[in-house]
Amino acid sequence: FNDASHCVCMSTSGAHEGTTTITVFFEGTANPIRPVVTQIGELFALCDALDVTDPQVAVGEASHLKMGFDGCGVVAGLPGALFAFGLAPQCDAVVARLEALASSSEACRQCLSVNVLGLSRGGIAALQLAKKLESASTALRDRLRLALLLFDPVPGNLVFTARHLDFLAAVGMPGVLTTASGVLDLSASPVSSVLAVYPHEPLPDIAFHAPLLPAYPPAAEVVEDATLGCHQGALYPVGLTRGSPVAAACRLSAHRLVEALRERGTRLRPAGGGGGAFASECLRDCEAALRE
Repeated sequence: FNDASHCVCMSTSGAHEGTTTITVFFEGTANPIRPVVTQIGELFALCDALDVTDPQVAVGEASHLKMGFDGCGVVAGLPGALFAFGLAPQCDAVVARLEALASSSEACRQCLSVNVLGLSRGGIAALQLAKKLESASTALRDRLRLALLLFDPVPGNLVFTARHLDFLAAVGMPGVLTTASGVLDLSASPVSSVLAVYPHEPLPDIAFHAPLLPAYPPAAEVVEDATLGCHQGALYPVGLTRGSPVAAACRLSAHRLVEALRERGTRLRPAGGGGGAFASECLRDCEAALRE
């Protein structure tokens, strides 16, 4: 079930009424959510919401919540860096929180708008979360509006391995040998919208840089777009890149993500990355890149 109109009431100002908004942030492989390394951590810090990453934190009357997770290489070391270990427990924590919200008495008259932002392997975590929510309870699915914001989601697998050696995936079953094959088919998931952004410059082949373009539900609103830059180099905080060769790419990424989050109901404290002046600057960046 992914009909957003069933559960989201929009006012003329664009705010979500009668809705609990949960924004989930998954950092890239080697990055902590704190201290800030990329725009994922920066946006987590700017998100004006109650941090409920710790399962012991009570929601109370809060209607805007957030959860943030370190990269899998941070939480699981070398196995996380090489094989994406550590993503599943993070996704399980999000599912547990959502199920608890859906089963609360307040949830009977509220919808759950879940916005998930992930970089690199964090993007894969977002896809894994969507996959896990295929088996969510009826109480959750009936109240859920799930939006994915993916920035260069890469599983770290060789294309040949995922395509030819993951035998179960080849016959339509969940793959067991690769991270990629487990999230390529999300057509049965409750995803209602997707923004997937792919920097146009590839990493070296040794980095196993093969971004995914999964299959989404037919009714989902999907935007898959290219942007300037190279992988994480296009997602450093804008304030740290002024005058550097990656500044334009990072500005463009910031504008795209900030606008996308706000459009989906996430509250962000002002810190640049939005507004007409910033948009005009991004347009000039794109025009300059096309002339090169």
